[in-house]
Amino acid sequence: MSTEKKRKKVIGITGGTGCGKTVVMGLLEERFHAGLIIADKIGHELMSPGGANYREIVDFFGEDILDQEGNIDRTKLSGIVFHDKAAMEKLNSISHPNIEKAVIARIEEMQRDEDIPFIALEAALLIECGYKKYLDELWYVYADEETRIRRLMESRGYSEEKSRAVMRNQLREEEYIKNSDRVIDNSGTVEETYEKLRTIIWEASLVKKDLKKDFMEHMDQIINFRNNSGTVSKHMAMKVTDARPGWAKGEMLCQAFHMNPIGSVHGGMLFILADFVAGTAALTRGKVVTTANATAYFLNAAYMPKKLYAEASEIKTGLCLSTYDVVVRDDKDKIISKMVVEFYNLRIDFDDYVNNMLHHETDLYFDKNVFGENKVEAKDFGLLDGKIKEE
Repeated sequence: MSTEKKRKKVIGITGGTGCGKTVVMGLLEERFHAGLIIADKIGHELMSPGGANYREIVDFFGEDILDQEGNIDRTKLSGIVFHDKAAMEKLNSISHPNIEKAVIARIEEMQRDEDIPFIALEAALLIECGYKKYLDELWYVYADEETRIRRLMESRGYSEEKSRAVMRNQLREEEYIKNSDRVIDNSGTVEETYEKLRTIIWEASLVKKDLKKDFMEHMDQIINFRNNSGTVSKHMAMKVTDARPGWAKGEMLCQAFHMNPIGSVHGGMLFILADFVAGTAALTRGKVVTTANATAYFLNAAYMPKKLYAEASEIKTGLCLSTYDVVVRDDKDKIISKMVVEFYNLRIDFDDYVNNMLHHETDLYFDKNVFGENKVEAKDFGLLDGKIKEE
C-alpha cells in the first residue's frame, strides 16, 4: 500500500476592491479550517526594513516615501503609483517575483501540515501575475458595484469618486469570470455567503465525505444517529427534532425522575438537555466533542411541564474549542434557561466515531481509543499546562 500523502488542493481567491475577499478568507479559515496565504500581507512583510523588496523600492522611489521610523509609508507610495502607470509597473516588477517565491514556499509548508484540509491563496492580482499555474481552482468573489462602493466608503473612508477610480484600474468583471472556475456572490450577509461557500466546498471535494455519503448534507441521518445511538436519548427521554450545520433543536419528555421534591424540573436535567442538543449541533460540523463547560446565565423554575424544548446555535467553532448558545423553553413557550456550552474538539476520526456508534461498539471504541492504547492526551483537548490554548 502506498504511504504517499495526498496533495492538498490550492484554491485561489480573487476579486476587485470592496468585494469582500477578507470575509470569504475568514470564513474559509474559521468554518472550514483552510490554511490561508494572503499575498498582500506577504508583500507588506517584504517591504519592511530588511525585507527582500525594501531596499530596491526605496532606491527607486526615494526616501521621501519613508516615515520617521524608516518604514515605507504605503499611503505615500500608493499615492505615487495610483496616478502613474509606469511607476505602478515598476513597483510590481520589484515586488511580485519575491512575493511569488514566498507564496510557493508557504504552499509547500502547508502541504506538510496535517491539520489543514486545503489551502486558500488570496490576491487581487492572481490572474494578472500568473498564479493560476499553482492553483487547482480559482474562485471569483463578486459584489455589485454599489455594494463595493458603500463598503469602501465605510471601511476605508474613500469618497465615491475615489472608489470608482480604484475600481476602474482593476480587471473588468467579465475578465474575472472568464478566468475563474467558480463565482461567489458576496453582496449579501456573511451567513448567506457562508451557505454558498459550504455548497461549493462539498462540490469541490475539499473536505472528506463521511460514511461514504455526504453525512453533513443529510441532517436526518444525524438526527436518527443521535436518537438511536446515545445513552442520553435512550435513558433520559430526550431526542433531537431538527438539525442543520451549527444548529439543532431537541426536546425532553418530562418524567418523574426529572423532577425534584417540589415538582419542578431538576436544574441538572436542564444542563443535560442543553449539552445533548448543543452536542448534536457540534456533530453537524463533523466535530467529535467532550463537554468543557456549561454556564447558565438565566435560570427559571419549570413546574410540571410535559415537555421541555432546547435550541442550540453556534457561537464559534475552531480547532480546539466549539461554543454554543442554548435556549430552553417549556411547553407554554416560556423561557426556562439560557446557557452557553463549550466543548473540547477531540482529535478522533469522525468516520470511525460514527461507524462505531452506529454499530453499537461504543464501549469498545472508547476503551481502545480514549482510555487505552491510543489515549487522547490533554494537548489534544486544547489544554496546555491546565489552561485552554488560545485559538
